Amino acid sequence: MMRILLICLALGFSGVLALAADSPADSPAEKPAEKPAATNKPVAREMPHSEQGLRPIGDSLAGLDLRALEALPVQHGGRYKAFHAFALETLDGINGRSSFGDGHTATSSLLDLLFCRSAYDQRPVVVVKHSELRLDLAPALPPNERERLVRTGLLSPARLAEPGVQAALDMLGRQTTKTKALNQIHRARAALDPGTLMSGLKFLPLPAGPHSDHWRNPLEAAPDFSIVLENFLSTAVAAQGGLEPYTRLTWSLLPLAPETAQRLGLEESELQRLNLSVLWPIWKAAGSGKLAPTAANQLLSEATVPLSASGLTGAESTTVAAGLLRLASRWNRLQIPPEDLAVPGDRQAIERALNEASLAWNALGSAWADVRKPGATTEATTRVQAHLNTLVGAVAGLRTLLDHDRAAQELAPLITDTALEMTYWRWNGFSGVAWCFLLAVPGLALGAIGGLRLPLFLGYALAAVGLGGQITAFFIRGILAQRIPLANLYESMAAAALLCSLVALIGEIVLAIQARRAGKRSIHGALALGASLFGCIIVLSQAFLERHDINAFISPAMPILSEFWLRVHTSCIVASYGIIGLGGLMSAAYLLMRVRLPYDDERCLAWDRTTFAINALAAVVLWVGLTLGAVWAAVSWGRPWGWDPKEVFALLTWVVFIMLVHLRLAVGPRQRGVATAWASLAALLVMIFNWYWVNVQLSGLHSYA
Repeated sequence: MMRILLICLALGFSGVLALAADSPADSPAEKPAEKPAATNKPVAREMPHSEQGLRPIGDSLAGLDLRALEALPVQHGGRYKAFHAFALETLDGINGRSSFGDGHTATSSLLDLLFCRSAYDQRPVVVVKHSELRLDLAPALPPNERERLVRTGLLSPARLAEPGVQAALDMLGRQTTKTKALNQIHRARAALDPGTLMSGLKFLPLPAGPHSDHWRNPLEAAPDFSIVLENFLSTAVAAQGGLEPYTRLTWSLLPLAPETAQRLGLEESELQRLNLSVLWPIWKAAGSGKLAPTAANQLLSEATVPLSASGLTGAESTTVAAGLLRLASRWNRLQIPPEDLAVPGDRQAIERALNEASLAWNALGSAWADVRKPGATTEATTRVQAHLNTLVGAVAGLRTLLDHDRAAQELAPLITDTALEMTYWRWNGFSGVAWCFLLAVPGLALGAIGGLRLPLFLGYALAAVGLGGQITAFFIRGILAQRIPLANLYESMAAAALLCSLVALIGEIVLAIQARRAGKRSIHGALALGASLFGCIIVLSQAFLERHDINAFISPAMPILSEFWLRVHTSCIVASYGIIGLGGLMSAAYLLMRVRLPYDDERCLAWDRTTFAINALAAVVLWVGLTLGAVWAAVSWGRPWGWDPKEVFALLTWVVFIMLVHLRLAVGPRQRGVATAWASLAALLVMIFNWYWVNVQLSGLHSYA
């Protein structure tokens, strides 16, 4: 309850200052705070509306090297990831893309959200992915924005925060069918809040005791209060005591954020008093030149002397002095507890590195805001680069000290190699393999159906390159996730395509050996053709669905997904999906062949036999997966079958395969191949429905396949 009160108080903070700025009174505390609008989900601090433009990002990034920052490890989402990956996830949650476009990178977009958030208040950067939800929200918007919402799904943060839109979202929240779509909107709004971003940006590796591994964000780890206060005064001088720069300091320790106030043990009334009646007068005095940054230490020892000289009245000086002393007395709560240090002698070195990192972070925020202003000079770019380098160096120093502390506790050193993850995302999860498979399809078709050798070999080569990309992506993702990558829909799709390709490779080798031994003609390239089609379709489907229903980012598996059962049951189910896809696509090719060729043509007979063998293998693997799933359910929930939608449709897919076998026995030779092909296609359609529609649209216990 206390945290909610702190958050709600901070929401009205900008309104209080705006009223105070229009008043001749010296202190903004003399004006009552505006009551913040009711919201469906509280956020840490709302930014003021602003029409101020930003310098083109291409000009701002010219001469800047962000690679060291992008590779900085961040502890987030239960694992260590690159700063670049954190930025990608944040931007995807807001607008469904990897950046704000127009020359932005994911990292530069995230820095804009942290340091220039107010400039995006009126910009349509929030995407509503669900098409029906767009139609539901359109009546709550002005007429000139409704068409844009329906067509593009884009909203501005200011429009999203309006009471009318929030009321519409609250009403829609009562419809359980739209819960997932509404959660996406709430996550996007939370991601737009700098306080929320800062809470998740844990990149300061500080010791946290033998039984905890808790890195800190810049609002959780603070240097000496005199250093923080001096930096605050220096920033005020550079900003000339302006109101907007003060309200934009959401990335810094002062003014106090609700997250910092909670760690300091401050009540909501104390938080308001310190921000409005203590820090705001000091900011204005320093900005007007009446209070030098070098007076920080004097403020903490004999505060009334420099404050009286700065023009504040006696009562105001007393209030400010008492507030500063109270804040300074509590500041040590942000420091590292003695029990967290296995090597107490490292404390001074850790505090020095932490001071350096904290100052570099705050300086980076001010410098980034300057470099994004229209008319910024190359000097501003140089300052940003210098602060970036200082920050990265200080974090590296903290990491060295953390490893020393862990060694003293006889703990294994942390592995946070972000270079591999940077490679994975720069290659976009190796999605370029789709081009290899797509280019392989014509050659394999000419070779498998037409018997042309040169196109067949070219198709084999391209399919082999695609298979290599699939294997590389699978193993890299497994290394990054520290588990077998089968824990969500995106990963199951990639794994199914890989297993389909491996089955096709093995099948091609077996068929070639059998044909050579029997002296018969083999359908070279048939299995590779089906696998290439499936691999291409999977990658294209991932690219299309990523903006709608699936999440491509790496996250830990749910606790119930034990590693053993994830390996055996899920692997069987996903493998069956890949084999079903292979059989279904080969059946489609068979039906096309039958348009021109009779049923007893040698190629048709060989193709039919191969397709039936693939379908039989799919039925067996699916049956094994269902059986293992029942055992897993009995172990985890005490019952082997729960009529979960995924279970029901997986069983239905297997029933279709049973029908396929009976059809093959019941019909004559002339129609046998066609009947088998149509049954195989039916099984493919049921599998796709189960794989996508049941997973995304229906509520169930399964998230991975």
